[in-house]
Amino acid sequence: MGDEEIIGVAKLLAEDGSWLKAVEARCVDYIDAPWRRRKHIGHRHWRLDTGEALRPLGTDLFEISATGEILERV
Repeated sequence: MGDEEIIGVAKLLAEDGSWLKAVEARCVDYIDAPWRRRKHIGHRHWRLDTGEALRPLGTDLFEISATGEILERV
């Protein structure tokens, strides 16, 4: 996949009381066909705005993949 498209942003509360910003993004690629340019949408994923990967644990909970810390959407 070539590019990334931001499709959502969330404010998260860490276990230590600090605030973090999460970004939901999806991979996109463009394919040039003879009659038009087509947009191919790839997988969606969550990450912190610092780049650390997040794993959704339901509607309002996320886990930082590298550390296991649980974050709550507010």
